[in-house]
Amino acid sequence: MNFDDYYWHDSTLKSINIDRSNPGHNDSIVLEIEWYGTGISKLIFQDVYKAKFDLNFGIIAQESILDAYSTKEDEELYLLATKWTGVFPVHELTCYVINTNSTVGQLKICAKGFTIDDKN
Repeated sequence: MNFDDYYWHDSTLKSINIDRSNPGHNDSIVLEIEWYGTGISKLIFQDVYKAKFDLNFGIIAQESILDAYSTKEDEELYLLATKWTGVFPVHELTCYVINTNSTVGQLKICAKGFTIDDKN
């Protein structure tokens, strides 16, 4: 399924796990999402090259998601391309953006792809 086709609004971000146990070979980010009305699954971003989190804490509320989208035209991809010219093909990356509702935060993950693990 396409990243943009998931029902993001009012789903809940439960946890974030960054795996750099094998740097350069397995750089992944796992988000645990409780989908609005359908249950919990893990969203696994694979071959992550950059992540930028602007998150706020201290609010006593679940971190609900306002919206999310994927793009090939994000400033983070441009900055990555200018910083690491010739190191890897930036055109293979997508920037996944998740905007939160409860604390007005944002996650940007530049990766080659993602999968969904519904096995809990």
